[in-house]
Amino acid sequence: MHIQGHRGARGNRPGNSLASLEFALDCQVDSIETDLQITADGAVVLFHDVEAARVDGKAALVGEFTLDALRTWFDRPISKTSCFPEQRVEAGPFTMAFAKKKGINPWTIPTLTDLFEFVAEYSGEFGQSQGKMLPQQECARKLVLDLEIKQLPSLAMNWRGILAGIALEAKERKWAFRVVVRSFDHGILRQAKMMNLGTGLGLLTDETILHDPVATMRDLGATLFCPKFDCLNQDMSREIQAAGFRVMPWTLNLPSAWELARDWGVDGITTDYPGWLRDWLKSCTK
Repeated sequence: MHIQGHRGARGNRPGNSLASLEFALDCQVDSIETDLQITADGAVVLFHDVEAARVDGKAALVGEFTLDALRTWFDRPISKTSCFPEQRVEAGPFTMAFAKKKGINPWTIPTLTDLFEFVAEYSGEFGQSQGKMLPQQECARKLVLDLEIKQLPSLAMNWRGILAGIALEAKERKWAFRVVVRSFDHGILRQAKMMNLGTGLGLLTDETILHDPVATMRDLGATLFCPKFDCLNQDMSREIQAAGFRVMPWTLNLPSAWELARDWGVDGITTDYPGWLRDWLKSCTK
């Protein structure tokens, strides 16, 4: 079973932070899902919401900030959320060492470049010097980066700039085979296909489930189907897999959901608790 950490390990550390990435890597995930936005000066950053903040009751969009301004705004640990009682606002030793080496705040908003560097450093000598074990590093060397691009009809987001940023990073590190571009937006996936990035493509769906997901996947050139779990059933999962596609629903955080997904034979699970999921899977084999 493929284990995907949602925004790193959002149930254990603030999502999309360096600390969350480290926690997920320590759990030996197979992939990490993260969300991308782009700043006014063209920096691709790990940030879930299109809105960076509310200022005087109005939305302040990520795309209206420069990278420096955005990082100045978020210069301290993100507050713990009541949605995840197990979440702790603390950074691990590798995060602290990486931030010191880069000269950045360990709680700064990471860029896409930071993400690629973080994974590379974790899997190498620097990670070993910070106590990372060989099994953790071996998983990190094979880690898939699942990069989500959002598009809201009411906003003109520069998603082409995000795709260009992904293309640059993947090419420089020769990691295209370890990258998946995912989106709800068919136009974004079509553009990614036209750009011939060499990455995988993942189609996200929610309550607006597709009438014919197999035909849509073929049209878009996607290989990974990522439905909201509440909208998936066993027949649909098997139909999509029979057509040669992988199925990885989101976001499953309870053993009851994991058991159902396993019984359906899905290829992977996206979860906020990758360590807990891994332990649960091990317990099922005893």
